[in-house]
Amino acid sequence: MTEQIMARAGSLKPRHDVAIQWRYVAPAGDTLQTCLQPNYFRHALKELGASQIKGVNAFNTVEIIAEDGSWEADLRVLDVDLELELVKFRLLHFWQDETVEKPLPDGYEIEFVRGNGWRAFNPRREQLIGGASIRAQAFDAALADVDKPRLDG
Repeated sequence: MTEQIMARAGSLKPRHDVAIQWRYVAPAGDTLQTCLQPNYFRHALKELGASQIKGVNAFNTVEIIAEDGSWEADLRVLDVDLELELVKFRLLHFWQDETVEKPLPDGYEIEFVRGNGWRAFNPRREQLIGGASIRAQAFDAALADVDKPRLDG
């Protein structure tokens, strides 16, 4: 008779007791690829490598949200090298605003203003929307303006 393989008694631990979950808001323009560079988080090595038991990886996680709302990701900390100031991550989840890949109608512009959000302009440089929290709102405002009946033309 073979012995059944199973988890050890007491091996389940509440996540908040063994790992730290961090949140980082990446400046607009920083990409996931930028944030995954091993030295990107060199000023946060001690936080990322923190563990309950010295020398044992806690497999902490980092939630990254782009300041402009265009993408977000969840990463697992695999290794922190304090001497070389490097961090190695595993990508667990990635999401990107689908409007980032969609072309705008000719002459329309969308831009992100730090501290003020997204805004959209028509070809006459008239602001269609300002202070939008996500790019999709500005994109939709541009599309709605294209379909709007015009008195001038």
